[in-house]
Amino acid sequence: MTINHKHVFRLMKLMGLRSTFPKPRVNTSHANKEDPVRPYLLKGLLMNRAN
Repeated sequence: MTINHKHVFRLMKLMGLRSTFPKPRVNTSHANKEDPVRPYLLKGLLMNRAN
């Protein structure tokens, strides 16, 4: 019998169970300092209609 993670989460929520360790979060707010800053190509371009 195969049960996916969504079914397990739903059953845990019904039973009031929580995991003891939180999932590790990936910090995506810090940019890679080695990458060059790219220009914003749409700066100064007037948007007057949808394409």
